[in-house]
Amino acid sequence: MSVREWIAGFRSRVSRQELWRWANWFVFFNGLLAALIALRLVEWADPRDWQDRLWTGLALPAHFLALAALALLVLWPLLLLLPRPRLIRPPAIVLATLAQLTLLIDTEVFAQYRFHLSGFIFDLMLHAGGEVFSFSALTWLVTGVSVAALLAMMVGLSALGGRLARRGARGFGWLATAVTIVLLPLVHGWHAWADAHYNRGITSLDRVLPLFYPATAKRFFTDHGWVDLQQQRDHRPTDLAVHHDQDHALDYPTRPLQCDRPAERPNVLIVGIDAWRADTLDAQATPNIADFARGEHILRFRHHLSGGNSTKAGLFSLFYGLPSTYWDAFAASQRAPVMMRQFQRDGYDLKVLGSATLTSPAFDRTAFSSVSNLRTSTPGATPWQRDARITRDFLHYLEHRPTGETGEPKPFFGFLFYDAVHGYSVPPDFPHPFQPYWQKVQHLELGPNFDPAPYYNRYRTAARYDDRLIGKILADLQRKGLLENTIVIFTSDHGEEFNDNHRNFWGHGSNFTDAQTHVPLIIHWPGRAAMSIDRTTSHMDIVPTLMKQVLGCQAPAFAYGIGQSLFDHEPRRWWLIGSYMDYAVRTRQHIVEAYPGGNYQTFDLHNRPVEDFQLDQQIALQVIRSLSRFYK
Repeated sequence: MSVREWIAGFRSRVSRQELWRWANWFVFFNGLLAALIALRLVEWADPRDWQDRLWTGLALPAHFLALAALALLVLWPLLLLLPRPRLIRPPAIVLATLAQLTLLIDTEVFAQYRFHLSGFIFDLMLHAGGEVFSFSALTWLVTGVSVAALLAMMVGLSALGGRLARRGARGFGWLATAVTIVLLPLVHGWHAWADAHYNRGITSLDRVLPLFYPATAKRFFTDHGWVDLQQQRDHRPTDLAVHHDQDHALDYPTRPLQCDRPAERPNVLIVGIDAWRADTLDAQATPNIADFARGEHILRFRHHLSGGNSTKAGLFSLFYGLPSTYWDAFAASQRAPVMMRQFQRDGYDLKVLGSATLTSPAFDRTAFSSVSNLRTSTPGATPWQRDARITRDFLHYLEHRPTGETGEPKPFFGFLFYDAVHGYSVPPDFPHPFQPYWQKVQHLELGPNFDPAPYYNRYRTAARYDDRLIGKILADLQRKGLLENTIVIFTSDHGEEFNDNHRNFWGHGSNFTDAQTHVPLIIHWPGRAAMSIDRTTSHMDIVPTLMKQVLGCQAPAFAYGIGQSLFDHEPRRWWLIGSYMDYAVRTRQHIVEAYPGGNYQTFDLHNRPVEDFQLDQQIALQVIRSLSRFYK
């Protein structure tokens, strides 16, 4: 086709049907081109066998054809209102060129930093200055050539689509549409099955493709008896626990840990209460814990931030010392925290008991992926029943601890995670000491004018119930003399808001203010004098503290996390806090929240929007490095 013929095609009148066929072909070709551009990203996935590679080969076109098909939603009203090629095709060519260029840039950003391009990341890079962006003349030349090549390619694809549309080619068009429709559920269904079977060869692609949110259905498969998650976990490939030197995605830790097994190995017990606010650690709601917190070896951190406003992000930061932006990579590779593996290397017995399931979020393949015989679900119909069960189970464990070669009980690392507070769950006959009391939680009644007192009192009552259970454990530790050689840590995964900021936020996972991120942290540390610490600390700081002070690891904290020791008095200027999908950079006065779509917004510490705020250049650079440091 000559240039004159191509221009004439723009000026001609065609039927809506023909123009619609052109749009379908143009979108189809762009989906395939996008899949080819994204092919380089597969380098950072980890397909293990032919089945994994087959799925990857299907997932790429399915994903990008689906994304390209969304463009039809934009073209549809234009095709109806302005059915002329000269009004439709030029804008479509320009937009397609920009979309493919953005994908090309995204693959380059991912190759350099192992995260995808977004408005927030782009802004961070700009504020970090020349230490991130340094464009040579050659770079600009390559960029210009790429833009010209993509534009020429879009013109060619448009012309090819027009020729096929004029000829009809309906049979192949319907076939292409059918293939796309079939591929998408096939790819997502296969992924859901692989995820339930701990197949990291398939799930490793999850974080590699931009805007890829594959289906998971562990609970559905379990409810229908199609998959036994406990059995699948127990029979997963043994190389998941040891052969991480072949991990294609993670560089974790970044250097040898240099740990010398200490002569004295104290027990370590972490007690977590889901959704526990810092101000609920008091003599009224948690009398046993509050009394324990007045001990002579107690370290009390007055302003401690979780690494998340959700369970997934909060516990991930607690056990890894990393932001939840790394979750997908660690879940896909089923890479255990260095802290947990070091406890195992030093001969500790691990006892992990969660009231809620440990498979959703997938802690069984992240924080506790190296724990053998992990119970992934606890029997019980309600949170309060399951909390009672894990209490009984841990008391039984303390009574029957396994012994080592010397015949003495092994040192233990324990983690108890209570859920009644999160579920506002108490036994029917449990007293209601706080009035007024909300007899039944009805979330639809919550609103800006709702009185939070009855709701909060029910929450505090659930805290009182868990405190009673925890009191039994503290009493047993005292009775057995274990407190003399056991570091006991009390904390939470996140807070819980009751419209504290007067912006109609309830619960958690919706903002990064203190109401949802400020959690208790008290540590009973034998041999240390009692201290009250007022500076801001974070969940990111707990792993470095235990690695150095308990496990004798000499590697610097930045080799395996982004925090610092709780005993390091250097003040921090910023903190990373995650959520379900989004995350935030929190400074001393501001919260910069990044959304999954790539946009971001700045708030003050009470979640009021702030205009024209820019992160300090050094903070922006440090954030970028923290988000990418542990990727290969």
